[in-house]
Amino acid sequence: MLFYLGLIEGYSTERDQRELQVRDLEEKAEALVLELETTKNKLLDLETSHHEATSLRNEMQRQQELLNNNVGDQAQGFHDNRPNYLVPLVPLGVAVGCYLLREWLL
Repeated sequence: MLFYLGLIEGYSTERDQRELQVRDLEEKAEALVLELETTKNKLLDLETSHHEATSLRNEMQRQQELLNNNVGDQAQGFHDNRPNYLVPLVPLGVAVGCYLLREWLL
């Protein structure tokens, strides 16, 4: 009889240990899932930021080319004899932005 009581007690102790291990593993799995979701959201935010930055960079390069072409034509005397106020000018903000982008890209 004592043998069976020892066997049952050993089984109960081992079962309790296994249940504790299972709970620990479940908590770790939940923590990993939460970390994965957080990382996924950060990645999506970074991808969005990257696309916005790429779009802005392309727009600034386009404006820089327009500015360079406009300044280049005027400097070389290729504009027609219209009065100065009719010569298309690039807004100052665009010119400054193009300059800053060029400095940032180089």
